[in-house]
Amino acid sequence: MESEALTAEFRAELKSEIEALEQAAYERGKADGSTAERERIKSVEAQAVPGHEALIAELKFDGKTTGPEAAVKVLAAEKEKRAKTLADLRADAPAPVPHAEAPAPADAPEEQQAAATVEQARKAGLVR
Repeated sequence: MESEALTAEFRAELKSEIEALEQAAYERGKADGSTAERERIKSVEAQAVPGHEALIAELKFDGKTTGPEAAVKVLAAEKEKRAKTLADLRADAPAPVPHAEAPAPADAPEEQQAAATVEQARKAGLVR
């Protein structure tokens, strides 16, 4: 009980100083909190990518997302957007043309004549 009496007496004597310290601590905490929140919002805004403005606006004012977290969310949204675009392009693309067989080369009459001439020259012993 004695310590409670001393504490109450101490508080009564230093009431104005304690109130001033409490007020100063409150003001400093408020200023530090405001500064931290402004820096968090700036950090989130720095992650903006064209096409994701609505996501950035949402993240800026949720009160908890940091700049690096915003970057991860923007990257995920961009990946999703690109995957959707790719799927849409593939869906809109025409069907591939079936492979056509190349025509078999026709023996030309000149080739047949040349082969016959070579064969005759072989038989005659002129060509090996």
